Amino acid sequence: MTSQGKLLAQAKGEAGLAAPRGPGQDGYDLHIPYAKGMLEPLDRLETLRKLKELQERIAELAYQLTGEEPAAWAPRVDLLEEEEHYVLLVDLPGVRPEDLELLEEGSRVTLAGVRHPLPGTYLLEERPMGTFRRTLDLPGPIEEGTAQATLRQGVLEVRFRKKRGGALPL
Repeated sequence: MTSQGKLLAQAKGEAGLAAPRGPGQDGYDLHIPYAKGMLEPLDRLETLRKLKELQERIAELAYQLTGEEPAAWAPRVDLLEEEEHYVLLVDLPGVRPEDLELLEEGSRVTLAGVRHPLPGTYLLEERPMGTFRRTLDLPGPIEEGTAQATLRQGVLEVRFRKKRGGALPL
């Protein structure tokens, strides 16, 4: 029997993961654990379906734990520092200004909103839809209520004025 024959017979065994065998018992000096069915062709669509189900289950458990609706996606952001401001740039193509909400808490800011699907039948859908939430801790405190936001060409720019600190005690 060839080594390939031994490997296939081993893979068809009932032991599943990491069958209890010591070195040399199967004719090899090194035993490598295997997963049952590892040699079967990979069904990518089934794998993606199972991954999506797992993601939905995790979101459901997080909701049960926190009581907050899970976000469907999180937008990409850049954070810049200027002399008197922190500048947050958020990619939000297709999101309307009335669908955005900003919360400031000390040096923590949370942006939430929703991207609605467009009318028509999607033949290809790569951009995420639904609710989103993004929370960032800024490097320093900000003056609450001074945020200025503009949404242009799908990019939200939010400027937060830095809180001026008093003189440091000596």
